[in-house]
This record gives sequence, C-alpha cells and structure tokens, in this order.
Amino acid sequence: MTENNTKDQQHQQSDNNNDDNTSNQIIYQIDAHCHIHDTMLSDNSKTPSINNIPLQIQVKTSQLCEMGTTYYDWPTVSALHSHHPTRFIPAFGIHPWFVQRVPGLPENTQDPISTAEGLDIPDTWESELEAYLQKHPNAIVGEIGLDKKAVKGTTKLRFPFTSQIHLFNKQLDIATKFNRPVSIHCVKCQGSLLDILRNTPPSCLPPKIMLHSYSGSIESLKDFLSIPGGVGRDRIYVSFSKLVNGRNTEKFAEIIRAIPDNRVLIESDVDSMDDVDECMAFSENLVAVSKEWSIDECRKKVYENSCRFFGILDGGNEE
Repeated sequence: MTENNTKDQQHQQSDNNNDDNTSNQIIYQIDAHCHIHDTMLSDNSKTPSINNIPLQIQVKTSQLCEMGTTYYDWPTVSALHSHHPTRFIPAFGIHPWFVQRVPGLPENTQDPISTAEGLDIPDTWESELEAYLQKHPNAIVGEIGLDKKAVKGTTKLRFPFTSQIHLFNKQLDIATKFNRPVSIHCVKCQGSLLDILRNTPPSCLPPKIMLHSYSGSIESLKDFLSIPGGVGRDRIYVSFSKLVNGRNTEKFAEIIRAIPDNRVLIESDVDSMDDVDECMAFSENLVAVSKEWSIDECRKKVYENSCRFFGILDGGNEE
C-alpha cells in the first residue's frame, strides 16, 4: 500500500466521521466565499499536495465555498472537495488579477514573471474549466470579475481592463452553459458590471449571481437589484465579509438594510481555516445588527439564502 493510498483511506474515514471533532458544535451556516486552499498548495504553487489536505476540518461553520482563482489552484480545490465532500463547495474560475496569464485576450502582453515561473495559463483553460464543472455537479464558477483599482505588484500598473471584460464574459458564458451560480469580484467598476448584466439577455446569464464582499454604493446596489428581466429581483445575491466590509460598518449597515432579506449572504474571504469562524461571526453580527435581527434569526435566514444560492435542497447537504 502506498503512502497516498493510506492517506486516501484516512480521508475517507474522516469523512465518515463527519469530517471533524466538533460535529456537536457545528453552526449551520455557509461561508459563501473563502480561499483556505491557498495554504495547501505545494511549493511551486501549481499542484496540490495530498499531504497538505487536512484530515479533519476544524471549523464550526458547516460548509465553505472554496474559490479557485488562478487555474493552477483548480486541482487543489477539486482535491479538497473530493476528500471532504460534505464540508466544501468547490468553485473554479480565473480572477481578474491573473488576466495577463491568459492567452489570446486583447490588450494582453505577456507577463515575463509568470512565464519564467511556468505559470502562464494554457489555451485549453476553457475546456478544462468545463471538465471540472462536469466532475463536480455542485461546483460554481468563481472567483471571476472586474477590477479597476488593483495594480500588479511588479509593475504598479493596473490590469488591462478590456482583457478583463473578455475573460469575465467567457467565464460568464460557461457558467450559463452549465447553469451554475457565479461569485463576482467587482472593485471600482460597478458601472461596467451593470452594463454587462443589463445588456445580456437573461437567458444568457447564470441562474444566481453573487456580488462578493460588496464594496459599491447604495445607488449602485439599487441598480443591480433593478436589472430587468427578473435578473435583479430573482438572481442577484449580495455577500459581506469582515475583510472588506468591516472597514466601514456604518456605510455597509445602510446597504445591508436596502437588500431584500432573502438575498443576503455572508463570507469570510480568508485563506486560513483558523480565521473562518471568527470572520463569519463578525459578518453574521454585521447583518443581524443592520437588519435588527437576533443572531438566531439572522443565522436561519442567511443559511436559507445560502442553500438557495448554492442549490442545496431542504437546508441540507446536496450529496
């Protein structure tokens, strides 16, 4: 028996024992957006190491949606879900910060550092994304999006926006083709995202759309919620995190109050399991105070919203 086979059996046994030692303390809440697999990549940041996948998931939050961002982390996201299928919802996508690694996009110039590190994304990425969605029927598409604020650390230049739009639209089309929800990163370009969603026929948009760690204005929020064709009314969900929304709780309390009760989600947006529960508790409290709900009422409503967004029936696991 190989070491990896032994590890696989240990993981299977762990899953059969509810994946953790705190099952009687589980909080039925879904972390709608996190990146804890970032700490599980092997040294070259390209391939997952089976030895880095934890045997037990020591968080009280019942499920976590694990966001792929680079193409090269998709195998790790897939492996994490395969070993802990009741605790993780996988998400596969290419974040706008990695747009210059993607071939064939307008405005794109080759990123010499990514090339030197062997991190250029192959032109097969679209078919590979589709293959992961086929492998994981409960997977969503994310983290995808648009960003006019972030700059590349090595050049201090913003990421080419026309390329971002092309990459975003390609991934939006794949999500629609497979009828999967999307998690969208949108920073300082709410108008551009609104234009895309308004000008795309509802039949060509995903069934559910999460505005992750929403950082826009209340005016933009109202515009998102009024996108015609039932998109704003039925498909837009808005999520909040300590990392982004904890910086100005008064502003975001007003925004949360403007969101329909059945469209609010919460997330940690962290890359360490040690931080998940604390960050989720912060987000839960932010929503509860803003909506004037008790914690128990907030937990119930947001969990139901999360189950609806992720397509989990009857408030339970889909597997």
